[in-house]
Amino acid sequence: MFIYRYPEAEIISRSYGFNITWGKALMRHYILNDGSDYLARFVRRHTINAVLVEEVVAAFEQESGFSKKSETLDRLSHLVSMLTDVEAKYRLASRLGLRHLVSELLSSSALPYLKDTAWGKKANQD
Repeated sequence: MFIYRYPEAEIISRSYGFNITWGKALMRHYILNDGSDYLARFVRRHTINAVLVEEVVAAFEQESGFSKKSETLDRLSHLVSMLTDVEAKYRLASRLGLRHLVSELLSSSALPYLKDTAWGKKANQD
């Protein structure tokens, strides 16, 4: 298995129509290996959205013997904080136990929205 840097992966994807699972790529290069440059290059061409970050989180949770080192969680927190979808940001931050990010959301202007959506859905499911 080859591990490509971002520009190489992008070229292969575009040239050969190869479908890259960007969530897994970000998990490996950015979250686990501190590839800040990989993330910076990635966001120049792609949008960080809820589906992508969900893929990263799922890959993180499936990683056998994943480490909850503070650096790894900091990178996950940074990626989640890049989301513009407040509901997804809250859900993923809660799922990962990123208390500082959850607290930040709860003390922001997003609180009324979260009460109407994220918590409202949970209450309606009970």
